[in-house]
Amino acid sequence: MIAVLGDLQLTDRELEDRMRRESPFVQAQLSDPQRKRDFVERQIRMEALAIEGWRRGLASDPDVEAEFRQAVVKRLMRDELARIAAGLKVTEEELRQAYADRQDEFVRPAMVRFSSTVIEVGNDGERRRAQQRLRAIERKAAAPKDADTHTQVDSDEFLSQEEVRAKYGDEAASRLFEASKVGDIIFASSPNAVMRLEKTGFRRAVERAFDSVKSQLGAQILAEKKTRAFNEYVGGLTKSLGLVVDAKKLEALVSPTPVPVPVPVPVRTESTQ
Repeated sequence: MIAVLGDLQLTDRELEDRMRRESPFVQAQLSDPQRKRDFVERQIRMEALAIEGWRRGLASDPDVEAEFRQAVVKRLMRDELARIAAGLKVTEEELRQAYADRQDEFVRPAMVRFSSTVIEVGNDGERRRAQQRLRAIERKAAAPKDADTHTQVDSDEFLSQEEVRAKYGDEAASRLFEASKVGDIIFASSPNAVMRLEKTGFRRAVERAFDSVKSQLGAQILAEKKTRAFNEYVGGLTKSLGLVVDAKKLEALVSPTPVPVPVPVPVRTESTQ
């Protein structure tokens, strides 16, 4: 027996178990005799406070009961998830299927983002005049007034080379991906339009082979399986307990009104010269 506190007895086995539940860092410190005495004193203080709390009836306090339920749930979840994980495995077939299903995560083409000014043209004369107007925009002159044939778009969307080619033509696709850097101004033509493009972003192509992502995929699949299995376990519990939900009362349940968060007012300081 190490210590007696009222009806409570702190045995050497109990205190050794508590020391083993500490982190490795704390356990290493407890090899020092003084730190070990300090640890035991903290346990005695905690038990003394717990006894007084019970004497005051705090064990039946709603907040304490809620915290106790949360602790029980946390422990149950930890134990049940560990039990589930021990029985799970991922097959090679599942890994390859997941790789095929998630190709957009591991294989992506290079992509570009840009703003565009496009003027539609119908003949060579209109093409030359449109090119002059676009050059004027480059010199920060006024934008064209014929808005019906002129569009200007600042886009946050990234497009692949094939998407650019489909929308803006071969020349724009080639120059944006092969002959420019972010910040460049590019002039290009298509059969029905001339355009001024400003390259604002670029993402390199991604191509990760199956073997390089097997461990990542395996971890993801295991996590998904564990979540599904735990949800099924909880569903079985609620079913065995005869769960019944009153949908009308649930709909009428009043949510708490959010408490407005005060906005701090900046303090202005004045200095005298």
